[in-house]
Amino acid sequence: KEVTQLIYVPESVIDLRIPKTVTHFSLRDNTNIKKVTFEKDSAVREIADYAFFGCSNLTSIQIPEGVTSIGGYAFSGCSGLTNITIPENVRSIEDCAFASCIRLTNITVSEDNPNYCDVDGVLYSKDGKKLIYYPAGLTGSYTVPEGTVSVGLHAFANSRSSEIILPDGIV
Repeated sequence: KEVTQLIYVPESVIDLRIPKTVTHFSLRDNTNIKKVTFEKDSAVREIADYAFFGCSNLTSIQIPEGVTSIGGYAFSGCSGLTNITIPENVRSIEDCAFASCIRLTNITVSEDNPNYCDVDGVLYSKDGKKLIYYPAGLTGSYTVPEGTVSVGLHAFANSRSSEIILPDGIV
């Protein structure tokens, strides 16, 4: 029988390989896992709300190419993450997906993604009109580009930047 749900991971596991048949999982509050790898051709299509919430020692994850949505607070509290890559097929990223990722300094989006892009490691809508998330681990001053008209919920939460400069008319 194929495994389609991952419901328990022993505390001794720090490097987790998720079988390609798994479609649903939650690793919420698992503070031992450092690395998550999905097998090639993974059946996972959604990183659910709170899927990795509180995985404070998680330092490495590669989101499978087939994922189309990243839920709210999906990676919240993953304080060990320094970078993350959003694949081509992601169509929706819910509010606070990366909240409290205090060491996150870079978000990279596949150039072929029709909905999102990255500008200097910051997550934007593809048209650049909405700043979705500013990595909390970035420091120094940041100027939001002209043409940006809105900012996502908690986009600058836990920011370590000394100054955020917003263009006129931003909502």
